[in-house]
Parts: sequence; structure tokens; C-alpha cells
Amino acid sequence: MALPPPLVPQINDGVITGDSINSMNGVLIGIPIYQSAQYNYIRLFINDKIINEFFIENAADLPKFYTQPPHLLPNGFYTVYYTATDAYQNSATSAKVTFNVVNHVLPVPQPLDMILTTGAANQDYTAIRVNPRNRGVIFGAPGAAIKVNVSLPAIIDESGSNSHQIILNQTGQGDFSVYSNDQGLVTVAAYDENNPSENVTRQTSFGAYQVGNDRLKAFNYSTGAPANGRTFNSIYLMALATSNIYGNPIDFVRISVSGDTIINGYSGQQADISLNSDQSATINLQSLTPKIVTAELTLPQASGTIQRINTVFVVPLPVRVLPFENIISS
Repeated sequence: MALPPPLVPQINDGVITGDSINSMNGVLIGIPIYQSAQYNYIRLFINDKIINEFFIENAADLPKFYTQPPHLLPNGFYTVYYTATDAYQNSATSAKVTFNVVNHVLPVPQPLDMILTTGAANQDYTAIRVNPRNRGVIFGAPGAAIKVNVSLPAIIDESGSNSHQIILNQTGQGDFSVYSNDQGLVTVAAYDENNPSENVTRQTSFGAYQVGNDRLKAFNYSTGAPANGRTFNSIYLMALATSNIYGNPIDFVRISVSGDTIINGYSGQQADISLNSDQSATINLQSLTPKIVTAELTLPQASGTIQRINTVFVVPLPVRVLPFENIISS
């Protein structure tokens, strides 16, 4: 089956100008509506290199657009096409579209950088049924393909291995999380796959649980998250099963936080968090303001138990905010 050519609406007489690229924050490339599009796997190519892959579950998903970032578009000729593979592994290739990029001054590259939280406990699910994580945010050029590697025994959640590729989003950011079965320092290294000299290395630490006050058996927490409203500083804890006075069961922990800190999944600065069957709990905190947050943990069913924790949200690294926000992306 012949496939129609991709949509490249910025082409004018075979040319895409630097002004057009700047106004659209890249080159917009679309997969058009075509017959038999249901359940097809799409690969999009520029100059015979795959730049995006995605699945079309329903023909109504088309047209679907992707934006090739400005820093990947030096002046010159480009050929764009796509392939579609159906559930029976039948594959077809589209007609090709060629254009010439002219008068485009490449943007100054965004230096690669990274923020990591630190202090989360090592994973030991047989001892406590929580999943401690240190979390990372990569900063760099929008659209850059970044390879992240962590030293063993640490594992990156998103890949289930010690290596993971991240495609930075339109603001030049990418998120990941790391766990380890052992305590100690872990090295996290990242580099741009298209420019390996652009790289960054940081360290994070997995620590131990501390003994809590009164009926709070143990606690641990991570710190150092960027104040971006999405990256967690987390608290992990375990309470004793019953109160110290009447032997009443303890089945929730109350947390109160300072300022405008967000308790993920709850509204307000106080929340009652149900305990797991082994009396454990995870509490995730977010913030849009860099600050030291005081979190107060209490067990209302065991009067007298008060534990205060100070965790820090840091200033997000300066990231160039791109002007075009109405891009239809994959």
C-alpha cells in the first residue's frame, strides 16, 4: 500500500526559513490521514535517521504531528518520510518530502546539567513495603537524546536497568528515578548521544532508616528536589502496630507541612495517610518555592508521638523557556 507523504506545512517553494523555524520553535512534521491506519506502528525519518516512533491505535488519531527542535536543523537539505507497520508485520513506506533550510542561526546549546535528590533508603521490600527512590531531572537542549547511566547496584526505574535514554521535552527537561538494594554512594552520569562531549556526572546517596520517636518505629526521607512542582522529596516510615496506652491499633499517620508545600494526592497542608498492612507508608512532597520544609509526623492514635523532619527544595536550574507553546507533539 502506497502511503501519502508526510505533512510539512512550513515549506514554501521547497524552502523553510530560519524565521519560520524560530516562530514555530522547530519544523512541524505530520503523519497524514491514510487508509488502514488502525493499529499501525509509525517510524518517522529525517535523512534516513529515525527521529520519532509511536503507535496509531485508531485512524481518528491522525493527523499526528511532531516538531523537530531548532538545534537539530542546521542549514541544508532534508528528506522526510515515514513507515507504517501493521499487526501482521506488513510494512509500507511513504512518499518522501524534501526541503531546504536557509538563513537559520542555530540556538546556543543549553549546557547539560542535572539535579538529584539524595538520602532515600535502600530498597528492602521484605522488611518494609515501600519503594524508596532518589529522583533526577536532566536539563539540556530540547529534543536532545540523553543517555543516563548509574553505577551498580543502582537501577533506573524507567528502564529496569542501569542505563536509560531520555528525550528532553520542549523545555529541555527529562525526569527519571533511581533505586538501590544497597546503601551507599551512587554515581549518575549522563551524556548527549549526538554530542558525547556534552556530559554531566553527579552522585547521590542511599541511606539508612532512623529510629523514630515513641511509636514511630523508623523513618527515612529524601531531600534536594528542584522546586518545580513535580519532583518529589519523599518520606518513608513504619509505625508500631498499637498505641502505647490502650493497645489500640495504629492505622494512619498524620503529616503537617509548612508554607505552600504540596502533599501529593491531598489538598491543604495536612493529611492523614493510611498505613500499609505492615504499618509502613510513603509520603511524597512537592513545592514550587525553593525552601526548607518542616514536616511534622504524628500518630493521633498514639498520643505523644511527634517526629519533625526538615527537607530541602532547591532552586531549579535556569532553563530557557521556548516561545512556541501550541505544538502538537507525540
